[in-house]
Amino acid sequence: MLKSIKIENFRGLKRLEITDFSTINIFVGSNGSGKTSVLEALAVLGSPGNPHLLSNLAAWREMGPMNIQVDYPLRSFFRELNSGIEIKLSAATEKGIQRLSITGQQSDISRLNEPEFNTKSVTGTMQEIEGAAATFRRSAELPFADGNKIAGVSYHFTDEEGTSAMASATLVPVGLQGVVQNVPRALGVFYIQGRRASSVLETAEAITRITEAGEEQPFLQVIRAIEPRCKSIQVGFLGGQTILLADVGGPKRLSISLLGDGFCRACLIATGLVTNGPKLIIVDDIDAGLHHNAMENLWRAIFQICQNRGIQICCSTHNEEMLHAAVAALAESPESLRLIRIDRGKDGSVSSENYDFIHAQIASRNGIEVR
Repeated sequence: MLKSIKIENFRGLKRLEITDFSTINIFVGSNGSGKTSVLEALAVLGSPGNPHLLSNLAAWREMGPMNIQVDYPLRSFFRELNSGIEIKLSAATEKGIQRLSITGQQSDISRLNEPEFNTKSVTGTMQEIEGAAATFRRSAELPFADGNKIAGVSYHFTDEEGTSAMASATLVPVGLQGVVQNVPRALGVFYIQGRRASSVLETAEAITRITEAGEEQPFLQVIRAIEPRCKSIQVGFLGGQTILLADVGGPKRLSISLLGDGFCRACLIATGLVTNGPKLIIVDDIDAGLHHNAMENLWRAIFQICQNRGIQICCSTHNEEMLHAAVAALAESPESLRLIRIDRGKDGSVSSENYDFIHAQIASRNGIEVR
C-alpha cells in the first residue's frame, strides 16, 4: 500500500513530496498545476523499466511519436527538457522504500559498465543487455547523436529489501525499444489517461478472465453505476476485430461505443479494478463523460472493489460534484478518503496540501472551494 511519494526532476516538478495516502486519493488543483505530472510519475514508478509506458504517456499528451530523430517527447519527461538531469522517484510503502532513477543516455552506455550494474543486479539476460548496448553504440555513430540529443534512457530500481534491477530503452526509427521488465515488488499500475474512453483488448481480456472465474459481479457493479440496465457485457468479433457487446435490455446487444463515453469510461475503470496484478489504479480526470447523478454510486462501487482487492486509486478531477459524491459515498469509511491539492507558485515551484475526510466534508457542506 502506497503511503507517500517523493518526485524530483520529473516534467515540471523540481521537487515534490506527498504524504498520507489512503485508499481513495483525489488530486485537485488549477489547470497547469501539475496534477497529471504527479499521476504520470506514480505510473512510471509503479512500472519501472517499461518503455511502452513512456511512449504511451507521450502519445496521450498528443506530443507525437518518439524516435531516434524526434527525441522531444522523451526529453519532455526530464525537467527543463534536460536529459542530463536525473529523474528520482521514491515511494514509501508498508514494507519500506522503493526507489527509481531514470537517466538519459546520450551517445554511449558507460553506465552499463559501472560496478553497481553487474550481472547480479541486472534484470534480464546478458544477451538482452548487450543488445541494448550495441544499439546505443550504433546510435553514437549517427551525425545527430550529439550532446543535445537523447538516445535512450536507463532505469535503476531498488525495492524495499534493497534488491536492484536495471533496464534500458533506446530510441530507434520506429519508437522507444527496450525489454519490458517484470519487477515483482514494484507497485504495479493501471493508468487511464484523461481522454482515453476505452481499451477494447484490455477489457476483453479482463472479461474473459473474470467470466472463467465467475467473478463478473464486481465488474458489472461499476458499469451499473452508470447504466443500471446493463445485464452483461460479452466479447465478440466483427470483421476480424474484437468488440465488446452490452446487453441493456434491448432486442439486440449493442457495441459499448454506442452507449456513450461515460459507459465506456466506466468499463475501462472496471477493467483496471478487476485486472490481476496492479494494486494502484490511476485515473486522470475521473469525471470525464460522467453525469453527476451516477457519481455517488460509482464511488461506492469503486471503493467496495478497492477494499475487497487491496487496491488504491489515485485520480484527478475539476468537478465539484465529483468531490461531493466522494464525500457522501465514503461517509461510513472516512479514513479511506484523501483530497490532495496541487498548487504551482509564481516562481514555478509546486506544493501539495492534504485534506482528510473531515476537512473534505466541512468544505463540501459549506461550499468551500478546494479545487
